[in-house]
Amino acid sequence: MKTNLSLLIKSILISNILLISSTFGQVNVDDNRLKIETEPFLIFNKGLSLNVMYNLTKNNNFGIGIYLFASDVPNILANNMINNFTDSSSMRVADEFSINLRYRIKLGKNIESNPYVGIILGWESLDLQRSGYSNMTISTFFATPHIGYEFYVYKKMFYLNPQLRMAFYLGDKSSDKTRPESLNTYLLLPSLSMGVRF
Repeated sequence: MKTNLSLLIKSILISNILLISSTFGQVNVDDNRLKIETEPFLIFNKGLSLNVMYNLTKNNNFGIGIYLFASDVPNILANNMINNFTDSSSMRVADEFSINLRYRIKLGKNIESNPYVGIILGWESLDLQRSGYSNMTISTFFATPHIGYEFYVYKKMFYLNPQLRMAFYLGDKSSDKTRPESLNTYLLLPSLSMGVRF
């Protein structure tokens, strides 16, 4: 499943790069409603993410999207996410599928860069490895309210998107009840993505 999700995200990213390259000549993108985002720094954790959003309102203030994510989790985050996580442990978000809702707070009539509030609702599967134990999987639903800011850097089309997220985990299930690890109920998580609107 991990390989299939990574291949799916890579295929979608490549096809979107081709689509984006065809929009370079486009000058007025004010009415464009489709956005595609990815978190480039995940490559350092053998990860990929893809968020495809569509603005539902004419003023582009309210959008809905599909968010896919897979990545190794750095130990500093895993320690805050998992109880009884040790130095000999490692963790990966193997699969994450979610819906992303976002409402943009328009600060000025002629300013495209604006803050927003949102929530991500979905399901994820975590793979845990620990020396001396068999591998373990934790699956969970989650709700992640977040705040962010879209900084447009090129023709109201390309933007940087820093976020601060608070993930709440709901109804987690473990594949091995004898293991000492358990999922915390929440996690504060910063994020930085790059996006394009076309």
